[in-house]
Amino acid sequence: MKKILLILVLLFTSNILYAGQIKLSCDIKLNITFSNGSGENRKIHEIYEISETSSGTSIIPNSNTGLLPFVATFGAENINVIDNSDQNKWNIRNTRNINGNSYILSVIIDRNTGQIFTSTLILSKNNKGSTSFEGIGSCQKVDTSKKKF
Repeated sequence: MKKILLILVLLFTSNILYAGQIKLSCDIKLNITFSNGSGENRKIHEIYEISETSSGTSIIPNSNTGLLPFVATFGAENINVIDNSDQNKWNIRNTRNINGNSYILSVIIDRNTGQIFTSTLILSKNNKGSTSFEGIGSCQKVDTSKKKF
């Protein structure tokens, strides 16, 4: 009976045991291009949180600027997911349609070098315009065991 109870506890907590979270501090050069040909360049410092659970992987920027993409290998029914991740890199692409606009979001992070590439392409309703956000930079792993405060 004790063995069965132990197995049940392990089954119900396996998702918690599998969960892993990594924080990356990234410096990104972002190039924004509009369909009329104009554009701008920005330098952004961002903290990305990468969560890996039995449900999948998510890569989410901490800020809410809307300039950098967030991607996941799981989610709502209206998200198309392409996951080309392996042991050496996270490579996730999501395609979403919201209110007739298409959003193609991609994050690639090389786990060996820390190189990051982000891409967001927004295609407006009826192809009347687009906006492209392409970022490239480098990331360092944040040591979450050392608290500053």
